[in-house]
Amino acid sequence: ASDVYKRQAYLGLYLPQEGKMMFAAYCESSHPLGYRVKKNEPLSLLTGASGRAILAHLPKDEVERVLAAEKDDPAVRRAAPSRRALHEALAQIRAQGFAVTFGQRIPGAVGIFSAVFDMHGKVVGCIGYTIPEQRYRKNMLPQLAAAVRRCARALSQALGYTERMTA
Repeated sequence: ASDVYKRQAYLGLYLPQEGKMMFAAYCESSHPLGYRVKKNEPLSLLTGASGRAILAHLPKDEVERVLAAEKDDPAVRRAAPSRRALHEALAQIRAQGFAVTFGQRIPGAVGIFSAVFDMHGKVVGCIGYTIPEQRYRKNMLPQLAAAVRRCARALSQALGYTERMTA
């Protein structure tokens, strides 16, 4: 791939007890400008494409529990200004099969993530990547989103998920 497409890839896991997610593994880009995330640190599901890719596939009562627990966090209020806007964003994520955000979790980063499912069809995490905003171009999104959906589908199938996933 060209230099423009170099990005950092991440595997995120859902932490149901906490209503959060964490990055469990990542592969750093060879490009000198990149982002560093801490592994095994609980993070909000309300901010960033990684969290939202998971949140979009949780039952409504779990989404409401997450919202209630994090309603006073200023970063969450900036990323999710209203319940209606959040629910519309989550519906769009489910429909397109991936989440994309701009600077929500990491300032200056574009995140593109897709949900990963277990053999019972429950969301267990996400897989995706980040790209610095200055290297991102809108025309890149179809190719990047297709790649992240393919990776999520393959990982979900490896975990025993057999239902048809969103294209």
